[in-house]
Amino acid sequence: NAWLDSVELEIGALLVAAQAAVCGPEEVPLALSRAERLLARDAPRTSARITLELAHRALLSRSRGTIEEGKRQFEELAETDASSPPLSIVLRSLLLGPLAFRMDDHVARACFERAAQLAADAGVTLLEARALAALGGMLIEVPGRLSQGLAALERVTTLLRDADAPSLEHLAAHNRGVAYVVEGRFAEAAEQFHRAREVARGETPLEIEILSGAQELSARLAAGDVDGARALARLLDLSRNVPVAPREAMLVRVACSLVPLLDGDLAAARADIARARASSVGAGDALLLAGALDVIHASAAGEPIDFLASAAELHRLAEEHGFAAFYWFDLLRAIVAHVAEPLREPMAHAVDRLVVLLGSSPKA
Repeated sequence: NAWLDSVELEIGALLVAAQAAVCGPEEVPLALSRAERLLARDAPRTSARITLELAHRALLSRSRGTIEEGKRQFEELAETDASSPPLSIVLRSLLLGPLAFRMDDHVARACFERAAQLAADAGVTLLEARALAALGGMLIEVPGRLSQGLAALERVTTLLRDADAPSLEHLAAHNRGVAYVVEGRFAEAAEQFHRAREVARGETPLEIEILSGAQELSARLAAGDVDGARALARLLDLSRNVPVAPREAMLVRVACSLVPLLDGDLAAARADIARARASSVGAGDALLLAGALDVIHASAAGEPIDFLASAAELHRLAEEHGFAAFYWFDLLRAIVAHVAEPLREPMAHAVDRLVVLLGSSPKA
């Protein structure tokens, strides 16, 4: 930070914009504060400074959750400097891609592809890998694009061979796990999430590790690996005593709440979800999963449910938080298949009703 106050502004602007373009959610506050410090310095409004302004707007949108508004503001500002140098184009593409992802996958795809191609042409391997990891992670959630997404992720693995880039290795492995979930290959998905968790351990913030852990636990449950799921649930349970981001904390609690269902302990599962929803500030799109499980649990308990009203509320949450991970409902279907009667039938009915009403299945 001391260096930040004395660095040549053009260099500082591009380096901070680069951090903003590749950082995970845990680094957003740091990148945002650095961008604001540089923007506070008087200087001509060059292309590099506009790139920094764009990074600042993207970071603000990510921190506030105002993605749609941030995308519009970003595009309006970008139009004021359409002829920027290649590095700025790469960074701007990496910044806009995530903002467009939840609203316009065509724009997001074009951004990531442009960034990957320019970075490849310039021989900037880490930026190429970052763009391809984001592209692959997006495509595996777009119907009909799964194979292309996997191809992009395999390219990331090839690029990073013998490299020391754990955050990118984690992202590629984690997204491959998601792709296998979408395909219904739950045991293979669990192994990919396990690999992602191992890569992240001690090398990245805890949120990244436990996010893959929550997904691994769900995949093991869906695959019927009860012993593996129980062991991982005990490990993840320890993370509840460690401060982590609200969204990741919610996802861990959601995943762990599924384990008691295998023993027919509906009360324990409901209590876990109730505690999660009581401390849900900042949980973002994970709120939808907790809300869906609340409905599924109520169905298992034999309570009357207004499915139309419930689906409308879940749809509102999906729109508000940009929820796109509807493959979770396929996971829930598979997990419920391993739950014993009398809970299984009403839970399966609730999952199917929600999927139909939300129109959410990626295979529909």
